Formats: sequence, C-alpha cells, structure tokens
Amino acid sequence: MGMGNISRKYQSGTQAYRSDMCGVGWFMLSVRDLELIAAIESSGTLTAAADRLGTSQPALSRSLGQLERRLGVALFVRSARGMIPTLPGAQLAERGRAVTAVTARARRDLAGWAQGQSGELRLGIVPHLSVESVTTAVARMRSDHPRIRIRVRVGATSELIDELRIGELDLVLTPPPAPEPELVFVPLFRDRTAIITATTAPAEPPSPAWLRAQPWVLAPRGTPTTNAVNGYFFAAGLEPPLPVVETSDPLLTVGLVTGGHLGALPANAARTAAALGMVRPMELDLSDGGSIVGALRARAADGSPHIDTFLRLLDVHGIEAQDGPGYRGDHSSG
Repeated sequence: MGMGNISRKYQSGTQAYRSDMCGVGWFMLSVRDLELIAAIESSGTLTAAADRLGTSQPALSRSLGQLERRLGVALFVRSARGMIPTLPGAQLAERGRAVTAVTARARRDLAGWAQGQSGELRLGIVPHLSVESVTTAVARMRSDHPRIRIRVRVGATSELIDELRIGELDLVLTPPPAPEPELVFVPLFRDRTAIITATTAPAEPPSPAWLRAQPWVLAPRGTPTTNAVNGYFFAAGLEPPLPVVETSDPLLTVGLVTGGHLGALPANAARTAAALGMVRPMELDLSDGGSIVGALRARAADGSPHIDTFLRLLDVHGIEAQDGPGYRGDHSSG
C-alpha cells in the first residue's frame, strides 16, 4: 500500500472517529478490546501482538476486524511496515495501556489480599489498654507485609463493637464483652495496672487512707484500670476515691499526674512513661491479677489471612510483653 493510500485510510478513520464517536459502538468497548488495541499498537504487527496476547494471528485479525466493524471506524492501517494506528487507534491504544496497568495492579492486589500480603487492617482499641504489645505487633506486621495498610481507632467499647458488627472494623482489642453469637472473642493476655505519681513524690509507699485523700485522675468506671484501683481500696476496707478528673486519654492522665494528681495506667504504659522520666509507678500490690484482654472479631471474618496473621503476632508479642499467661485458639463469645 502506497503512502497516499495510507494517508487516505488514516484520514478516513479519523473522520469516521469524529462523526461516530458518540455512537452506540463506543459504549461497547471492553477491557479486553482496549488491551487488544494497545498490544497491536505497541507490537507493530499482528503476529507479535498475538504472541503477546496468547492467541493466534488469524484469531487476532478476526477479533480486530469485528471490533472495527462494531465501532464503525478503522483503528489500524495494514501496510508492509506493519500495523499503523489511525488517530482513534492511537488514542484508544493509550487508554488501553492505562487500563492494562490498572488491571495488572488489580490482579496483584487480589492475589495479595487472598494471601494476606496486601489490603487493609482496621483495628479498634478500647482506651486504657496496654498498647506495648499492639505497637510491637503492628511494627512486625508492617515489616513483614509492607503493602498492608493498618488503620487504628480508639473509642468506647460499645462504639467499636457497633462498627465491628457493620463491617467498618476488622478487630477490636477489648476486655471480654457480653456474649454475642455473631462475634468471636480470642483471649490474648492479662493487662495489669500500676498506680502512678509524680517523680517528685515521696518514694515510701503511703497508707491507703492517705492515697484515698489525694486528687485522682481515673478512667471511666468499669474500665480495667479503675476496677483495679477500686479493688485495692475495697481490700483495705475503704471506699474507692472519686476521681477529680475522669478521662480515657493516657497522655492526659500522665500530664495531670506530673502536676500532682494520682493516676492509674496499664503496667506496661506506666513503665514506658517512667522510662521517659515523666512519672513514677508506686510500689503497691494491687493484687488484681490483671484483666483478660483479647481480640474481638466477626464470625463471618473467619479465614481472613491478614486478620489471622495479626492475631498470631499479637498473641506472641502480647504474651512476651505482658509477662502473663497467653491464650490461643478461638473462644466464641456466644
């Protein structure tokens, strides 16, 4: 075919493209169609494109002819130099390359999700739980599976469980909740409590009566740390102190304690704050034994690889960090 014929064919395809681009055929393009056009344009010949697409040259030629008839426009000019794209062919080839890249990434993502190597882990944490084991597990998860995005939300137990029920969270770290048939509770470790004071406070353990008379900053009633403090005073024959400030924020608790209040934190969190020179844990035997903390998940989520991976990491690091008994296996809350 001479250059004049190629030019006329190119112009013919362009004119048809401009006049028919809003026709029905343009709304019938599939991902496969765009991949076919991109493969022919980048390969230059039908034979090379067929090899790339895993088909035969005659089958690819038929597919291209059917596509051009359906669209009502020439996409390529056949010549001795190979397949030369018309204007619509060149523009659709560009779109096809973009689609090919997106679909390839989608396939990789799907494979990663299936194997627990990518995706998102949405984690809810009840306030005033020890987070040392959680941060260790998150760091290990990010190191082993860098394509998994981890989103953490701190909130009240009831709010987090509501979000778990409707699928907005994957796991909730919490003390044992009320049994629900559709939820599974996996016990992980015991969360012990430490009473903390300012670093300038006397080192000698004071009497329970003196402690009760001090201004306290405590988590809301019913939380593990507050239960442990109340148990200490009940064991001493005293009514528990009423908090001057009630908060679920550990940082606010530490800040108020440095200003002269007494407070309570999970033992690991108290040790971390003490290592930074912010507070001093008091040498008191709360005899609380620690409250069980575990991961709550929806029963329908059983078998999700990245949830299972994180639970294994959390279980191991929780046992090591808490220096207490660990629990393995699923324990239904129902």
